[in-house]
Amino acid sequence: PDNFLWEKDKTSILTVAPGLYELMLGFYSKRRPLIHVLINGDPITIKGLTPQATDSQRSKEAHPAGNITGTSTLEHIALPARARLSISFEGETTGEGFLGLRKL
Repeated sequence: PDNFLWEKDKTSILTVAPGLYELMLGFYSKRRPLIHVLINGDPITIKGLTPQATDSQRSKEAHPAGNITGTSTLEHIALPARARLSISFEGETTGEGFLGLRKL
């Protein structure tokens, strides 16, 4: 059966199988967004996405072509069976981003 379940208009992805996963995140906006990763409704700490992240861990410099760098990270996480993963984005409404999730 499919390991990743997502229903239209839902705000989370359900991972059926337990185990190790590779999580890739990238978010882009004019100002640094605050990103939260939640597993079963509880936040997890991801280096570079926390409010305490240093400037070198977040996008900070303007470029003549616009916003070409963002806040991104690659993490490996151990998920329980039937884990529900969701992301919250606090920032400008014009921001955009991506999420990649792969079972290892």
